Amino acid sequence: MWFQKLLTGTKNEKGLTLVELLVGVAMFGVIGGTLAVSMTGMLRSLGRETRLAAASEGAALAMSVLTSELKAAAHASPYLVGTDSTVVSCRTTVQVTPTKVEFLISHDDGNSVNGLRSVKVGYLFDEATKTLYRGEIAGSSVVSCVNPAGDPTVAALRNPIAEKIIQVDFDGDGTLDPVFELDNTNLTITFGTEVVGERGAMLTQRMQSIVDIRNTRNS
Repeated sequence: MWFQKLLTGTKNEKGLTLVELLVGVAMFGVIGGTLAVSMTGMLRSLGRETRLAAASEGAALAMSVLTSELKAAAHASPYLVGTDSTVVSCRTTVQVTPTKVEFLISHDDGNSVNGLRSVKVGYLFDEATKTLYRGEIAGSSVVSCVNPAGDPTVAALRNPIAEKIIQVDFDGDGTLDPVFELDNTNLTITFGTEVVGERGAMLTQRMQSIVDIRNTRNS
């Protein structure tokens, strides 16, 4: 057969005719083209999934850091780590808008006398750049309950902690949910990640976290 001749021809066999050769080349072209299209589709799909997974991983890490800091601020005095905020007068102040949250918290600091430093932390969602930023301002004293002056999310102080962030309709009511929403003592954080899929279609991963801030003071 011509196909066997093409692959395993010997000296004792006649060579391929021009017609057989053209048919073989045409068939290999069809098979190769089909495989190329299939592989291209697989690679595109893999690329989209990889980009979405990478974006979602960064967003999930940002959500974890944000909720951890809020919980630390809510359940302990920001300047007396380990002390129940209900037995001291110093409570952190949480300021909330649909795109920004600010609060006081205590961080370890080996250079301070008592090993602590007060920090005003701010998280900001920038719709224009689809980025979640974090910034901080050092407090004036580790024993003061006064909010440090200034905005920790200004361009000079903030750093991006998650990209490709968007507002999403998490509850399915037809409207985009605010990134930060305060309801009594519950602070709800809602956002998603988005990457461009095939033919411009958008792939979205949504996430939400609710933090109880009952031991804080709202403003």
